[in-house]
Amino acid sequence: MMVVEIFYGLKYHFDLSRAKQILTIDKLHPDDSRKYVCRVNDIETSAWLEVTLFLAAKPLYNFYKELLDKMEVFRTKQTILECCINDLKGIC
Repeated sequence: MMVVEIFYGLKYHFDLSRAKQILTIDKLHPDDSRKYVCRVNDIETSAWLEVTLFLAAKPLYNFYKELLDKMEVFRTKQTILECCINDLKGIC
């Protein structure tokens, strides 16, 4: 088995709190599936991580109030563009 040392960066974050060490892996991918080993001095522990990719269907949102196709605006006046969708979960 190939051993790869990981380093703190955009993908891996290490949090140390007294006797607890936490590894956080961002943007998991099936390629991240492997055995992870934590070694401090001569003490070692390990865990297997399996990443499975599930593709969720995109939720269907409909506009019930769409933007106008064309609108006349004045440079010095306030303009409000407003559209509405059928589900609050679609609001970012």
